[in-house]
Amino acid sequence: MTLATILVVAPYNAQVNLLKSMFPAGARVDTIDKFQGQEAEAVIASMTTSSGECLPRSIGFLYDKNRLNVAVSRAKCRFPRRAQSVARDVQARPRIHARSAQRRSSGTPTPAAIATASSGNWYLDAWCHLRHDLRMFAIDGVKSVKLLDDIAREVSGKSLEDYLATGYGIMRSGDGVTWAQLRFSAERARWAGSEVGHPDQRGVVDPCGRYTLELPYRDDRELLLEILEHGAGVEVLAPAELRQKVREAHLTAAEVNG
Repeated sequence: MTLATILVVAPYNAQVNLLKSMFPAGARVDTIDKFQGQEAEAVIASMTTSSGECLPRSIGFLYDKNRLNVAVSRAKCRFPRRAQSVARDVQARPRIHARSAQRRSSGTPTPAAIATASSGNWYLDAWCHLRHDLRMFAIDGVKSVKLLDDIAREVSGKSLEDYLATGYGIMRSGDGVTWAQLRFSAERARWAGSEVGHPDQRGVVDPCGRYTLELPYRDDRELLLEILEHGAGVEVLAPAELRQKVREAHLTAAEVNG
């Protein structure tokens, strides 16, 4: 496969220009509208962002099913079923391997959008008909997909935007928003103070140079990993449950490496 057989599409002109500056000369990079009527062996869709806070338009434009359908249908290769479900407005029944429980499960989600985390992993935002709520599924955990004839439940752009913007990171399985309060040492504050994990986060530096950060989250798994990366350079002030999880993780690491 060569540059001539790949299309790279993006929703915004600014993203297109950035990608053109990064790819070799001759790369076929443009907006979805410019590539209508063209085909290639493979299509790479750059979504630019998964957060409505950083968009010039609403997140409904970014996740518009018709535009997504046009983007990926430029590819001659087989259209993945999970992406077909997003574009065609039908329900899907995937078989999912849940790593945390080491078991397989199946449900009937209505896919709403496909997003990527900062770690590079891809996730499917979907309405779960079993839980009657929006849920996020790791795409690499989906082992097979069966498309159903049932019409998908319509998830509004506003609902999806609220769901994606209510907490830190990409994990969204929690029932409500909890605020974490973290205090970084003066040394680690140089890194933590320059990072933005959520648009509503609050931070202040005390006279000793320590940085206290408050930010909302729904699911603590991704936040916990970020905290552990700072080692002894960060203290969890609240909530107590998160502090205990960090403590247990450090004790386990000490036993393994002791």
